[in-house]
Amino acid sequence: MANGHCDRAELIGDTEFARPSRPHLRSAIRGRMRFLLLLAPLAACTPLPTELLAEDASASGADGERGPLGADLYTFMAQARVTERMHYEVVVPVGGEAPYPLVTMVHGGFVDTERYRWLTAHLASRGYVVVAAEHPANLAITQIGNSEVALSDFERRPLADRLDADAPAAVMGHSLGGVIAAMTWNTDGRYAGLGLLASFPAAGTAVETRSDGSVLSLWGSEDGGDEEEAMHAVERFDTDANFARIDGMNHYAWTDDASASELGRDGVATRPDDETRPDALRVLDTWLDAVLYEDAGAASALSAGQFANVEWNP
Repeated sequence: MANGHCDRAELIGDTEFARPSRPHLRSAIRGRMRFLLLLAPLAACTPLPTELLAEDASASGADGERGPLGADLYTFMAQARVTERMHYEVVVPVGGEAPYPLVTMVHGGFVDTERYRWLTAHLASRGYVVVAAEHPANLAITQIGNSEVALSDFERRPLADRLDADAPAAVMGHSLGGVIAAMTWNTDGRYAGLGLLASFPAAGTAVETRSDGSVLSLWGSEDGGDEEEAMHAVERFDTDANFARIDGMNHYAWTDDASASELGRDGVATRPDDETRPDALRVLDTWLDAVLYEDAGAASALSAGQFANVEWNP
């Protein structure tokens, strides 16, 4: 371990254990004791980060654009269940004054967390800690509690001092991930905001029972999914809920490296991602600043609903 950082190889080494023979029992026990002692620092270790974005003091931080902060990616492993461990990612701001509000991100079906790093890095550069858990087979529906496991594990780590536990938080998800995000928001009061990215809550999620918080549904005009159902779902919420249609955007514009098969099931985007993503982010950034930072200017802009290339509550 150096400067609080360590990796599994450093802690565990290449030690292998087999059932000991009786003459070597004592030395084997000592070896296993040393192994357990080596594992003990895990809780205090922080893996070395991967830089997703460098600090950029010249960045304006205007809605829809990256902020001046850097963004570092950390990957952790947590004990999800008795017989199952899971990885999760945390993207943290670099260069600003911590702590920062939490955004929990839930990936879409059969889409891994890596394909949303463009988005999580963007959010971190604007002053948010983003936690994104992995799920078996890349299906969040298989273990809907993984985001909670990831957050609980992260809160026990030294890096958690970057997280403002007293600030409002938001949970958001893309596609199937939005279904799980809605379930989480509906039962976990720590989340003031629910962001639905090309998604809507399942019919069985009683979102109408929660009367506080804020909901934003972002939908591409060329999304291959059911827009009518997405718009109808917004009407089910008994709280502040808005629907924004992004001109020319399709379903997989939210992900990097969409496959030919994915695009074949999607609508055809009429504008490139480098145009539709900033339009979507302009709305998302405004909403997050209004809800998590309680920014009056952002709240006013959100209320006005005047965003370029966006239909607001059509």
